[in-house]
Amino acid sequence: MNSFFLFIVNRHQDIVRYLIILSAMVVISLLFPKMGVFKYEFEIGKPWKYENLIAPFDIGIRKTSNQMEEEREWLLEGFSPYYRFDEQTAIEQQQKYIQNFNEKIRETENEKPVIDSTYAITLGIKILESIYAVGVINLIEEHKSFSPSRELNILRQENVAEKKLLSDLYTIKEAFDFTRDSLKTNKREYLGFLLPLIEQSLAYNVFHDAVTTEKFQSQLLDNISINRGKVQEGELIVSKGAIVTPEKYQMLVSFREEYEGKVFGIKKIQIIYFGNFLLTLIVLTIFSVFLKIFSPDVWESNRKHLLVFLLITLMILLISTLVKTDLPILYAIPVCIVAIVLRTFFGTTLALH
Repeated sequence: MNSFFLFIVNRHQDIVRYLIILSAMVVISLLFPKMGVFKYEFEIGKPWKYENLIAPFDIGIRKTSNQMEEEREWLLEGFSPYYRFDEQTAIEQQQKYIQNFNEKIRETENEKPVIDSTYAITLGIKILESIYAVGVINLIEEHKSFSPSRELNILRQENVAEKKLLSDLYTIKEAFDFTRDSLKTNKREYLGFLLPLIEQSLAYNVFHDAVTTEKFQSQLLDNISINRGKVQEGELIVSKGAIVTPEKYQMLVSFREEYEGKVFGIKKIQIIYFGNFLLTLIVLTIFSVFLKIFSPDVWESNRKHLLVFLLITLMILLISTLVKTDLPILYAIPVCIVAIVLRTFFGTTLALH
C-alpha cells in the first residue's frame, strides 16, 4: 500500500497528463455524429424545422402510455376471474350435518318425538346437496364490489371452466335464506329443528384461483397491441414549418423507435461509440507522440498540455453544436483560430501539425 501511494506521489504529473488526454478522448468521441441514430428533435406545439419528412418504410403508430393504460383497465374490467369448486367441502359438511343431527337426536331422545328422524336427516342432506351443487362463493376483497351480473369462470374437476354469473352462486346468507325457504315449503314444523343444524354445515365451496386468474390475465394483457394505426411507406409524416400536434408527435415518436430499431439497433449503436472512441484514440495518440518528440516543453507542462487539448475539444464541441442546428453556417466556423492560438503560444511547428 505504501509503495502505491509513493508511486502516485512520484508520478502525479504523468498521471494528470494522461488523464487530460483520456478525458479529451472520451468527450470528443461522444461528440461524433451518431450515424444511424434519429437526428430530428421535436416538441408538441413547435414548428417542424426540417424538410418534409416522408416515411421510408411502413410505420406502426404507437399508442401513448395513457391509451395503453386505459385499454389495460378496460380489459381488466371485463375480465372474468377464475374460481374453483372444492368438491371435498360438500362431502365434509354433509358428514358434519349427519354428526350434529345424530347428537341432537340423542339429546332429545327422552322427549316426545316431534319429527321423523329418517325423513328429517334426508331432507337436510338434500338441501345441502342443492346448495353445494350451485356453489357458495368466497369472494376475495377486490371482487366484493362486483355487480350480480358479473361473469365468472368456474373451474370444476379436470380444469373445465364454466361461465356463471355471480348471481347464480350463493353467498352464506343466500344459502341460509334458501334453507329456510325450503324448510318452510316442505316441512314447516321441522324449521326450528333442522335450520340451526343445516346452518352449522354451511361453508364456502367456491374459492378464488389466483394462479389461473393471473395466467389468463397476463395472456390477455400481453395481447394488447402497442399500435393504433399505420403510416404507409412514402406517406408524408410532417411537412416543413407545420406545427407538431399531439397526433403528429406520436407519429414522430413511433418513427424514431422504428428507425432506431430497424436501421440501427442498440448493439450497432454501441459499436459506433466504440469505433468513435477508437478513432479518437488513434488520432490523439499520434498527436501526443508528436508533442512528446517535437514539443517536449509542452508535453512536460500540464498547464500547456491542458490548454492544447482544451482548444481542440472546444472547437470540436462548437462544430458539433452547429451541425445539430442544421444552419448553413458550417463554413463560417473559424477552425483556423485553433492553429493561430497555438502558433501564438507554442510556435509554428505545433500549429501546423
